[in-house]
Amino acid sequence: MVNETKTHEQQSKGKPGKSLGVAVLILLIIVAILAGLSYALGTLIQVPYNTTENYPDFESYTQNVCDDVLVPFLNTSCWLKSNLSSEPARQNTAIIDASSIPVAGGEHFYFSSYFNVSRMPKLRVSGVANTREMSFYVMNQGNFDSYEAMNNYTPIVRGNGDFSFIPASSDYYFFILDNEQNAVYASADLRVILHYDINISNADLNVSCSDVVLYGTEKRCRDVQRRKAVERTRIVSKNESLLEKWQGTNNAIKV
Repeated sequence: MVNETKTHEQQSKGKPGKSLGVAVLILLIIVAILAGLSYALGTLIQVPYNTTENYPDFESYTQNVCDDVLVPFLNTSCWLKSNLSSEPARQNTAIIDASSIPVAGGEHFYFSSYFNVSRMPKLRVSGVANTREMSFYVMNQGNFDSYEAMNNYTPIVRGNGDFSFIPASSDYYFFILDNEQNAVYASADLRVILHYDINISNADLNVSCSDVVLYGTEKRCRDVQRRKAVERTRIVSKNESLLEKWQGTNNAIKV
């Protein structure tokens, strides 16, 4: 009987210590759960913010490029010979007679002349163009302006070899050697002849001309579109978690 009483007392004395240990364990579990929930919420909840970043880009600009180009000009001397006759004469006059005309690669070269059809009855223009690798065109003033502006144009003559045409009206006419499709110098031969009547009632006049083609240099400039690399800055929107924001704030405070 005495032994049973002591055992019951010993068991009663051990219960408070065991209860305290259980309480501490439960408290630690609750703290761990709360810490886990805080970390999970801090990771899942996103907070938007704005920041700047640099990025590469390209910028267009215009550069003026100038080149020295060979430009031809005619030195022409003409004189009249009178023949007593009542018959109209057909006049044939060579206005261009040049060989080995040099044209730089990527450029074009031209002769121009004004034809007054009212003063040259039955005017016809003929000739021969030996342009080799180059293109050859004949144009009036309006189409030449479009050609220079790189717009649509309609040449009167296009090609290589013999050509002939009748001017439709009084105008400037251009004889063009086009070497813009080639990267190197090229040369050409060109001969142009005017055929027309001289209507004089009492006499026929024979017009004789001597043409010499001379060359000079002329500076021609053009605008070229180019691009250069630049670095720009832009504002972008991003998200960060509450945990990252808190860590960043703590790091800023420590620094």
